[in-house]
Amino acid sequence: MGYVSVLSLPLKRADAKGKVRTVAESFLREVEAAMEAEFELKVGAATKQVRATVAPWELAAKRTEAEVAANQAKRDQLAGDMAQLQRDVQSL
Repeated sequence: MGYVSVLSLPLKRADAKGKVRTVAESFLREVEAAMEAEFELKVGAATKQVRATVAPWELAAKRTEAEVAANQAKRDQLAGDMAQLQRDVQSL
């Protein structure tokens, strides 16, 4: 009887290791899921904050870009008018 119980110790040990491994893997999955959820939450909050901070500068940059485009179009128009005036003066 003692011999049989000594032989069953490795089986019980292997069974205990398997249970511990299963519980540890389950715990690891739970921790990873919680960390991933928290990471996503923090990244989302940081992204929202950065967009809110940058929004006024982005709007100002778009306005400036529109002003530059309008000024370039005006300059091109004036350059065309100037060229026409020079041709008119030369033809006099």
